[in-house]
Amino acid sequence: MTRRRVVLAVIFVTGLAASPALAFGECVVPKPLPSTPLQPVLNLDISRASNEARMYLWRQRCEEGSDAGAQALYVRITPVSPSPVVCSFVTLIQNSRQIDATLRTGADAATFCGRLFTPTTFLVVPLRKDIHFDNTAPFTFVVQGDGNEFDLVEVPALGVPPPPPPTVTIVATGCTACRVGDLAELRLHFVNPGPAREVELKLGSRFPDGATSVLFLGRYVEHTVPEGESDLAVPSLIVPEGLPFGTYVIEASILDPDFGTTLSHHVALASLER
Repeated sequence: MTRRRVVLAVIFVTGLAASPALAFGECVVPKPLPSTPLQPVLNLDISRASNEARMYLWRQRCEEGSDAGAQALYVRITPVSPSPVVCSFVTLIQNSRQIDATLRTGADAATFCGRLFTPTTFLVVPLRKDIHFDNTAPFTFVVQGDGNEFDLVEVPALGVPPPPPPTVTIVATGCTACRVGDLAELRLHFVNPGPAREVELKLGSRFPDGATSVLFLGRYVEHTVPEGESDLAVPSLIVPEGLPFGTYVIEASILDPDFGTTLSHHVALASLER
């Protein structure tokens, strides 16, 4: 099987800012580099043919002895497919200037390029010591592939809270006080203040006995919620005979796909009448 290399290119698009800047040599970092990202953390899934990895990006205050307020920029890469190839030369673009940079496993370590077998933390290091950039300002993190493929994530300014998570609302477009033979139909309405986000989607109903339940979309269903408002239609059905009469509780949840935490939950009621 032919494997394509995952070639990383990081692009920062920022403006002039007076906050503390970070240049190579001005930031003292721990040895070894931290393995646990600090909030806020942004993640990005990279898929290039048979090479798949998940990237976590965060900023962390430099160790004592660094310039006051300086922040180190870390990227932790976790293999998803077996031993993806990662070449970590990167590019920084700021104030219309292109800056060559790299990802290293330490301030004095060599540039990494090879197979990645275990989750590894890298430090973003500009190659020229005389070039400063402000990584506390907003920037765009871009991962480029071999050809025209690329993925990106918007990083807010340090200290600015990320946008709130998306919300989900159940909207009934069919019957709510239903009888056998009626059309049962609904859709999910999403509101997402931030950029597009991958979520795990749960949708189902609890029967009148409070114990029996059914999932409408199955388990472990992932869905990309675009920025702004959007809708997802759910397959409709004609209410069949044989279901118990009473009140049905319909629940929808969107979860963080990594940690399973609930981002939004909504409940609606429907009934089956005689």
